[in-house]
Amino acid sequence: MEPLGRPLYWVTFAGYAALIAWQAGNLPERVPAHLTFGGTVDRWSSLTEHLVMATVVGALMLLLGPGLAIALRRLPRSVVNLPHPEYWKRDEHWPEALARIAGAMWSFGVLLNLFLIFAMGSVGETALGRPTPDWQWAAALALYLAATAAWVVGLYRTMRPPAGSWPSAPPR
Repeated sequence: MEPLGRPLYWVTFAGYAALIAWQAGNLPERVPAHLTFGGTVDRWSSLTEHLVMATVVGALMLLLGPGLAIALRRLPRSVVNLPHPEYWKRDEHWPEALARIAGAMWSFGVLLNLFLIFAMGSVGETALGRPTPDWQWAAALALYLAATAAWVVGLYRTMRPPAGSWPSAPPR
């Protein structure tokens, strides 16, 4: 799952950072703090509060992508939950398990970054008097959830032990 995950993560993270930088210089002093599913503003905040929150979200995004890939190498195996632990938690397979999980997390970070770009972009557009239509929110959420479901299936397939390599390995 990693071949494109890592570079795409950094491209989408840079896109998020560029969006927030653009918002810092172009949004009015009063911006939406929260939008309902229909795009109605139900709480307003200052631009400063918006930028601080967006920066915190960006820091959390860093923890999800590179932070988790690094943390996995330092965590005890007992706290890592993965399919087929009887195979992957063995000494000879653990490095490969870590590499596969890290690759998958980079890919999931891309999905999350894209959804957050949409959400923060919608906040900015609403602040500028151009609210995002309901159907776009519904489509973005449905697409994100479908992509997440596909990611889960892909992760499970990625973590299948090689055929015939372990007595409990499922048939391919």
